[in-house]
Amino acid sequence: MDNNKTEVTEWEPTGVRFVAVLDIMGFKDRVARKTSEEILDEMKRFSKLRNEFHEQTNYLHDQNILVTTCFSDSIFIFSKDKTIVSLEALVYLTIQILSKAASDKIPMKGAIAEGKLTVDVKEQIYFGQPLIDAHLLQEDEVDYYGVVCHNSMESSIADYRKISSEIDCSFKEILTPLKSGKISHLNLNWFKEISKLDGDKSFASIIKNFKTMTSGKPRKYIDNTEEVFGLFYPIVTK
Repeated sequence: MDNNKTEVTEWEPTGVRFVAVLDIMGFKDRVARKTSEEILDEMKRFSKLRNEFHEQTNYLHDQNILVTTCFSDSIFIFSKDKTIVSLEALVYLTIQILSKAASDKIPMKGAIAEGKLTVDVKEQIYFGQPLIDAHLLQEDEVDYYGVVCHNSMESSIADYRKISSEIDCSFKEILTPLKSGKISHLNLNWFKEISKLDGDKSFASIIKNFKTMTSGKPRKYIDNTEEVFGLFYPIVTK
């Protein structure tokens, strides 16, 4: 045994923690419209990205922070607890996932919640109100390619942003495009990974690629995403 290696402590199965629920946009519709070969190619690309996410998660998990679970077109990210270190790690990984997926023409949306949650990694058992809260918010309400915070998160974010510049710059309260209308919510600034990039890695290029994939009503998500980006980076969009 390497005595210099930090011992990984066991997770408590049930505790107050953060959870992010991320979903690939329009997956069911694309299954109906595209060939099996096209869907397989897309899922292979997503699988490649997912492996990269797992590599990052393994490092974070060694630090007793996060565990990631993937199911088909969804990703669930659970934190070990509700400490500021856990929130910073969850924020980092969530931003990485959305920005890398978007760059690979895979639009995603999601939500983050906080509360008492059971995460039994060994038995693969995951349940609790925050998991339901995050799933319902992203599934029924979020109307752009991005991540919205459930109200259960607001108190922790308000406290942690006072002492963490990373948390402070990662969240912003804006009039958020939801299916029920534009409503004030905290949103994750996943755009900061791509806001300063040029060429085919830029936000403009990503939006252009998304537009080639859809038309009509589904483009509402793209328009809303551009609008939210402009709220985070108003100078860039002028």
